[in-house]
Amino acid sequence: MVASDFGAMIRGETRRWSRGRIARFILGRILLYAVVGGGALLYLMPLLLMISTSLKSADTLYVRPFRWIPETLHWENYLKAWNSFPFSLYLRNTVIITVLNLLGAVINCSLAGYALARMRFPARNLFFGLLIATMLLPSQVTFVPEYLIWWKLGFVNTWVPLILPGWLAVGSSRIFLFRQFFRTLPAELEDAAKIDGASPFGCYWRIALPLSMPVIGVVALFEFIGKWNSYVAPLIYLKDADLYTLNVGLNMFKDAYAQELSHMPNMHLFMAIATMIVVPVLIIFILLQRYFVEGVQLTGLKG
Repeated sequence: MVASDFGAMIRGETRRWSRGRIARFILGRILLYAVVGGGALLYLMPLLLMISTSLKSADTLYVRPFRWIPETLHWENYLKAWNSFPFSLYLRNTVIITVLNLLGAVINCSLAGYALARMRFPARNLFFGLLIATMLLPSQVTFVPEYLIWWKLGFVNTWVPLILPGWLAVGSSRIFLFRQFFRTLPAELEDAAKIDGASPFGCYWRIALPLSMPVIGVVALFEFIGKWNSYVAPLIYLKDADLYTLNVGLNMFKDAYAQELSHMPNMHLFMAIATMIVVPVLIIFILLQRYFVEGVQLTGLKG
């Protein structure tokens, strides 16, 4: 309504507006954009500081007054930092773990969500209630029992504890998103498919899943960010350096040069690696932000 009113005002269709009302409208827009822009800049400052530090030389890291834009941009810091540690190996490990978790979350959480939304079976609402209850349980509470289970099974120091849970539909929030979306689909679509001889899995695979691209985008975004940035779980389960992920490798890189980050002489190299780790997350978010907004809107239409 605001945009249409503003357009009408420009076309001269709102002659009833007084000059005072027009001035208040324009002033309100300016204040709104100023507040939103200031908040966005505040949240961007750590990212801008990281990029600025990554492009400095070692002798200009702690020069005062602070300079956001260095006099000379040292792009070679990125190549030097990447080659100083086996980050290519860590990147491969991280991509494998992230992609496998992403596929598992989309496939298995969508199956569980479809079953809870469209199929009739005893205690269905009870199962859904228990699922929602698990969302209230902090993940830190389960670290010790989960570690003991994987240790008893002999899977510590392997990728199994980092990948297999993604294929067991343990993401309650992901299942909830799929379930809410599938409940918005018209039942007539499935009825028509069943008349043509489609099985419940056929209805899921051929009708429900192709229509759930907005939710798939949201789940893929959440899963990618969560697994790409995961640090605690890889640190707990992985012992061999050849199995490390990027975030664990980044911490090892820091510890190799200083015990405290504030006294780290290679801060510019550390920030260069951190920037390269963040860039894929930003790219994925930009590519999937349309699905993110659409998916969040659609999953809240029906309880």
